[in-house]
Amino acid sequence: MNAIRVTLHDGTMYNAHYHNSDKNLGIAILFFESEEELNIAPLPIAVPKVAEKIYAIGVAYGNQFSITKGVVSAIHRTREDSKALYFQTDAAINKGGGGGLIINAKGESIGLSVEGNSILELEHDTGLNYAITLQAITKHIERLIGMEKKKEKWLGVTVYASYVHNYYDLGIRNYHSVLLNNIYSSEYKTVSTLRLGDIITAVNGEPLRTSHLRVFSNSLIPSVIYQEGELVLSIVRRGNTYHIPYTPSARPDNIVLQSMNKTVWPGYVASPLLEHQKEAYGLSKEILILHIESILPQSPADDAGLEEGDMIIALNQKEALNYHDHFTILHDALAQRRAVEIATVKHGTLVEYTVLVPPKIGREHTSLF
Repeated sequence: MNAIRVTLHDGTMYNAHYHNSDKNLGIAILFFESEEELNIAPLPIAVPKVAEKIYAIGVAYGNQFSITKGVVSAIHRTREDSKALYFQTDAAINKGGGGGLIINAKGESIGLSVEGNSILELEHDTGLNYAITLQAITKHIERLIGMEKKKEKWLGVTVYASYVHNYYDLGIRNYHSVLLNNIYSSEYKTVSTLRLGDIITAVNGEPLRTSHLRVFSNSLIPSVIYQEGELVLSIVRRGNTYHIPYTPSARPDNIVLQSMNKTVWPGYVASPLLEHQKEAYGLSKEILILHIESILPQSPADDAGLEEGDMIIALNQKEALNYHDHFTILHDALAQRRAVEIATVKHGTLVEYTVLVPPKIGREHTSLF
């Protein structure tokens, strides 16, 4: 096979090697390595709907990154040589356009163009083109990659890279660290040695680097620092460092993971307001005030009516003086399945009280700390 090169949108080229393919699906798996971190933004996956507007990205006749538009003409198309599910579109997909991503007007990815007018052996686009749904492709990706026995590993928690101004409050001097901010209650037995508010600073003795943080933010464990078996997480808790043995489990696929949002506790991601921000809102500089950045859909926080932009000023009628207090209250509430009353400031002035009910822990659990 001739040399293969992968070209990114900015013109950067990488040598790649062929791994596997499926001729019936019209897709191939290529591997390439980059010494630099790549800024890859995952797109949400959606199901194509008849008559919705779509955009097909491809390399028609060798013209890189061309975009054509059209609509979904029909769904549930099949072929004799493939059991995959296709949909039909009138978006122009000429030679060279096969394999291109198709997105809808919301920016959601719905499929990959597979053959275009080659089905009818015509030279030019006829408005009769096909794409394979991403749901059909994802069913075969693991088979093609050969990862049936090597699933991605996860922690059963969600984390985010802590803001620099939080580190001193948490007793951290290593900025390449991640903060454990949510726990899947269904995985509580596995993660019971970890607590909300823990800071992970190293895995198997290797300090985290910038390139690791993006992987951790997807609840995965970077493969470059972990392969199989038990690992040791170095964490900082209330200023003390612990080295915790931990055996990760296989990460559920994205569809299953989304259905697990109901088990995420507390279901929001928040960061502290800085002093000048508190002053702008007329709030006390002496207490911790958290600004909610995001809410996980169908999580306890979402069900309770918390919203992005809310500012948390108290838990159970107690002002939290630091991050530790905040996470201790939430973690103990999950362990004891006790509701938490959250006082929030909405729209800058209105104070509301919300009751947050922890999800049920699916198994018995023990904790080493």
